[in-house]
Amino acid sequence: MRRFLFILCLYLGSLHVHGQGKVSYNYDQKRFNPYLNRLSYTFSFGFSAYNGELSGFFDPDQQNYYFNPGLGYGMGYRINDHLSVRAEVNGFSLYSKSINYGEKDRSFTGFNIDYYLNGVINLFQQGKIDGRIHKWDPILFGGVGQVVFFPKSNVTNDVKTGIIVTDSSTSTHEHASISMIFPVGAGVKYYLDKNHYISFEGNYRFTRTDFLDAIKDLSHTQLDKYFTLFFKYTVIIDSTPRKSFDYDNYIRNKKKIIRE
Repeated sequence: MRRFLFILCLYLGSLHVHGQGKVSYNYDQKRFNPYLNRLSYTFSFGFSAYNGELSGFFDPDQQNYYFNPGLGYGMGYRINDHLSVRAEVNGFSLYSKSINYGEKDRSFTGFNIDYYLNGVINLFQQGKIDGRIHKWDPILFGGVGQVVFFPKSNVTNDVKTGIIVTDSSTSTHEHASISMIFPVGAGVKYYLDKNHYISFEGNYRFTRTDFLDAIKDLSHTQLDKYFTLFFKYTVIIDSTPRKSFDYDNYIRNKKKIIRE
């Protein structure tokens, strides 16, 4: 009798193990999909351009051909398969010159730090766990933040730190070195795997200051703006509950079923 019960237990156990490879995986895709892991962190580098009194975005020869470097770091939180939020901080330089600006040659250089919170729209849905076909994912984003700027103006080779040149004179003007910004932009992500992706993003910042370039021209009524073009590398923090759901095994079984 004992031998019979022992053999029966072995047989039933083998059926259970064999059946595990064939069961349908019931899962909460928003919880178990590794492409929807909540947290991520990002490293970025790129270049910046300026738009103000001295030159515009389409004057590369006056802005070192846009070789004004910058570095950044960010943290992201994914709300669902379309929406996420990101907090970012960047350090970057700006430079521009303007020849024949009235009767004087003028230029500025500046180091800047900005930080902001962006809402991000992922245009492609990444919610299906069994075959994420979108390696590329376009994104749109916008938000609010601040920029801290440290400009130096140069008028006919006379460098003045923090001096604002008003109109065609050399009078000074007190100003704040911090301003609100409203970043908007677009980019595209490419998934290397379920835990890493790279992206290329253009980010246009509207500011609330005319002192970003350390030069104030009374005849120029528009506020200064700037643009960054950054390459980003993002690591998705793996928060999938592996003990509850084995994603890799699930995909292997799906591929096996398709082949059969």
